[in-house]
Amino acid sequence: MALAQQYIIDKVRARLGLSVQDMANSVIESAIEDGLRSYSRQKAVDIFGTLPLQADRQDYFIRDLVPFDGSDPEESVSEVRLLLYSPGTLLYDAISFDAELQKVVDADLLRSQFGGNVFDNPSLGRIYFTKLKEYRARFDINFEEFSTSQGKIIRLMRVPVSGSVAYWQGRGYWTIEEITDLDQEVFLLAVLAECAQARANQLAVMKSYSENAGVSMSPAFDYWNALADKYRLQFGAQFGQSAGVFSIG
Repeated sequence: MALAQQYIIDKVRARLGLSVQDMANSVIESAIEDGLRSYSRQKAVDIFGTLPLQADRQDYFIRDLVPFDGSDPEESVSEVRLLLYSPGTLLYDAISFDAELQKVVDADLLRSQFGGNVFDNPSLGRIYFTKLKEYRARFDINFEEFSTSQGKIIRLMRVPVSGSVAYWQGRGYWTIEEITDLDQEVFLLAVLAECAQARANQLAVMKSYSENAGVSMSPAFDYWNALADKYRLQFGAQFGQSAGVFSIG
């Protein structure tokens, strides 16, 4: 059964004993988004697509990417890991100089045994990129990715001399609906950690004053902060980051 956001909210409230007065739904919803990012960092999601290139343009925003699955790249792409393009021509022309690779593309990928054009189908695109990885050293794929005040930018190391297209492989984000039944509890750990930390942050402004010691954090903050650490450790343990028995308190 696919997860739903309200189901996670209800689970969080039941596990942590938090009412709406203690924590608004919007805070839990934000924790769910952060939990999805944490889960996606540990369990990679491959995403593929194209990038229309313009002559003499070196920098491109993440929003310029065109994922095969039609998703919004600013929401679905966390990073670009492989970029294939020719500075002067379309990708197909760029790879055709290599007879062996041309044979792979022509005979194995673009004809009937693969059921269609790989660039129109994410699954076929995944097969295509798997085969192309062994040829990476023969392509001009140098680029860098960095953040600016206007958004994340992909900078090509060689500027295209004419309009063309690049094909890319990147890492994406899971959605709640895509979390499998087996991983629901693991994902919930990530959300619980975010919610416990959010509760600790809410309580951080509540300080107890001691006549001699000055200002100290309240015991409630210490409890929620420790609980957040506990859930983070349990979540990390599912991916081999630390030893321990998997349990959810």
